[in-house]
Amino acid sequence: MKNKLVNFLPFLALTFFILAGCSSETTSTGSVGDEKETDIAAGENTDNSDESKTTSEIITDVFKTNDQADWLTSELDSLVNNAVGHFAGETYEANREDIEAVLDQFPSQEDLDGYETEYMQKLMLLFGEDYEDPFPEWEEINVELPTIYNGARQLKPNLNVEILLDASGSMIEEIDGESKMALAKDAIKTFAGKLPEEAYVSLRVYGNEGTTAFADKEMSCQSSEQVYELQSYDEGTLNNALEQFEPAGWTPMAKALKDAMKDLEGLDGETHTNFIFLVSDGVGTCDGDPVKVASELKESNIQPIVNVIGFDVDEEGENQLKAVAESADGLFAYVEDQEALQEQFEKTDEIAAQWKKWRSETLAEINEISSRRSERLSTVMSDWNENRDRERDNINAALDYLSEKGKIDTSHFNSYGNLMDIRYRGLHALFFSTKTLHNSKNFSERVGGKAEVKLKFFDR
Repeated sequence: MKNKLVNFLPFLALTFFILAGCSSETTSTGSVGDEKETDIAAGENTDNSDESKTTSEIITDVFKTNDQADWLTSELDSLVNNAVGHFAGETYEANREDIEAVLDQFPSQEDLDGYETEYMQKLMLLFGEDYEDPFPEWEEINVELPTIYNGARQLKPNLNVEILLDASGSMIEEIDGESKMALAKDAIKTFAGKLPEEAYVSLRVYGNEGTTAFADKEMSCQSSEQVYELQSYDEGTLNNALEQFEPAGWTPMAKALKDAMKDLEGLDGETHTNFIFLVSDGVGTCDGDPVKVASELKESNIQPIVNVIGFDVDEEGENQLKAVAESADGLFAYVEDQEALQEQFEKTDEIAAQWKKWRSETLAEINEISSRRSERLSTVMSDWNENRDRERDNINAALDYLSEKGKIDTSHFNSYGNLMDIRYRGLHALFFSTKTLHNSKNFSERVGGKAEVKLKFFDR
């Protein structure tokens, strides 16, 4: 085969020499011979010239170019950077006379036997289409995460609130004629009802079983129940959950905090803003260290914002609750009536409203940019399909002509046709892989260098 290639190159050189001579003679005499000097509006080509070229100049370009481009490529970068054929963008019929003048100069197959790929490369230099890069400048989605608490924390795309309510026996004590428990339940109803519908809320009660008697301590200290699982707010379901318990036993505060960590497990703080409200009227009375558990919460991947509310609590209880808040890098508030309790919840309602506005605006921006990307991809892919079909039709027409002229026999005609089918199917496959790449790029962008934009906003 190497000897054939050696024979092939002098043949092309001779062809090139003869054509150059014809071109020179034609230019000097101004006559019209077999080498027609019709100007051909060439698109982008191997020398990136925008000037129109004569037939002989195109022949010269085609046969002098040692084109090493992988025209059977399945890689996007290679495809968009391949040379564009001289007759790209137009049909064979529209340029029949000029095209066939070039094809007439193609060597016969007997001189090129075994070099089907090289022969096809020359045809690609005539008819290879321009496949535009669908992602020349990827429009980035840059999401700014708003801050809260004077810049100490950031809001994330998803918002979760878990309320831990003390249901120990002391919550039966009254303030202004109503039990602490009744006041707390009303405050929780109001608070949860104001949360954005996109937010999730959960209610866990602790100390809700047994009594304050020592005989019931072991059982009561194991009581911690999620009566409203983490989900969007539903008034009827929450009201029903609030009716399932009354003040009962001891105060397993450490267990409730540990269980809350399990409730929020998997809701990574990089993608979720997680609030925990601990409402209690006294010190923990069961085994376990709530201060230590609060520290574990702070170090966990859920990164919760812990709000500790001491509801008409005594000094001992206040000191412990403050320590819990401090250990979790959270906030402590002392309240002595329903109004003050409601005010603490409303502070988070305000943050939730800020979160809802930001989330809505950000989603709109993401969808707008994604839509523009999809529109561009659709346009480019439509052009790709049109170019691919025209390229195939033009080369098939050229092969028909070369066959009619006896330059290629049936065997080589079929061989070239098979190569063209490989090219066509490769472009078709690349079309779908490019769509997949587009979808992948849409989902792989990052906010803050850590979490995926789309997944952050659509992982409910």
